[in-house]
Amino acid sequence: MSAEAPEKKEAGPGLLLLVGVALLALTTLTYALSHVELGRWAVPVALAIAATKAGLIAAIYMHLHERRGSAPLIAATAVLFVALLAGLASLESATRFEPTRPPGPFRVPPISAHGNEPLPPAAPVPGMPPDPKLSP
Repeated sequence: MSAEAPEKKEAGPGLLLLVGVALLALTTLTYALSHVELGRWAVPVALAIAATKAGLIAAIYMHLHERRGSAPLIAATAVLFVALLAGLASLESATRFEPTRPPGPFRVPPISAHGNEPLPPAAPVPGMPPDPKLSP
């Protein structure tokens, strides 16, 4: 008794056209939402639309919906690692310390572009006494 593998159905032109129209609609939605102030939801919405478009392209145009086994597993692993790296980068930037800055304002002595040529004195900083080292 030999078991025949079920025939895999390929994506027909109707499905390819439908996915193409969906991709155009999602691109139009992305453009329209770029002109709307979404606040803190701008990045998650843009990433969700991009992930949907990438999923449609991978599933239909790269024929991952027709395959079984390692190809979809490799694609899912790649998506998982990209999500992991993006999450770690977001976590790192969210927990970053504010850089320490010494109290200011400071006067910076003028530097000549050609070395020894004197430059005009810097404009006085309001509320600071004149610096005798910078005065001619």
